[in-house]
Amino acid sequence: MRFLQVVPSNSSVSVILSQDELLEQKLKGMELSKPQRHHVSKIVEAYPKFEDSLVIELPTQEVRDLLGKRNIRDLREIPENLKKKNIHITLL
Repeated sequence: MRFLQVVPSNSSVSVILSQDELLEQKLKGMELSKPQRHHVSKIVEAYPKFEDSLVIELPTQEVRDLLGKRNIRDLREIPENLKKKNIHITLL
């Protein structure tokens, strides 16, 4: 857990969320599938600044290692599908 943030809720009680929970909420709001949210979270875990812009360039091998993908075709589909949701991962 990176740090906590207090978020006002609809009730009179504030909710304390971890940075990871805030990211999960943000990605759900972008209507990403569970696997897509997992992929983005893994990259944010390694590159926290990626969360700010949702734009990053990474070597293909590094993304392969981060996401545990062996099939290059599967790996190339991930940035293509995320681009539709305005998340840009460029494989170098």
